[in-house]
Amino acid sequence: EGEVVERRQAQASAFGLEELIGRTTFWQSDPCNLHAHLRGYDLVVVNLNLLERLSDPAAFLGAVGGRMAPHSLLVVASTFAWDAAAAPKEKWLGGRLGEDGTPQRAIDAVRALLDPSFAFLEQHSTQLQYAIPVTTTQALTGSCGVYAWRKRE
Repeated sequence: EGEVVERRQAQASAFGLEELIGRTTFWQSDPCNLHAHLRGYDLVVVNLNLLERLSDPAAFLGAVGGRMAPHSLLVVASTFAWDAAAAPKEKWLGGRLGEDGTPQRAIDAVRALLDPSFAFLEQHSTQLQYAIPVTTTQALTGSCGVYAWRKRE
């Protein structure tokens, strides 16, 4: 609610996850400028609306594979509703008409970008409905695609 922030804390022991305490860390960082030590991941989840808000989504997707282990999974949740305030149109992946007037779809652009390093898992990709709380009495609703890829060796 504007400037009102609610801080929360959770203890792994409250969920029976004590064995993960020494193996789990949380970092907050700019996805386009990650620390060098953040690599070797078996799973990377690109949250809903993250890709749309990056200043250079292609650069992020081009670099994320270098941080992932072979055969790991990449999951992207996106509306592909590009934000002109975050990235200029020339940085958008699809979402516009080509010179011949045909639509350039974002998922096609993302698939083409990831194809050299990732295999698209169409059977594990779907459309989902979502609700994002705005205030205690309001929520934004919509539909997004959730897409999965397996990293090649």
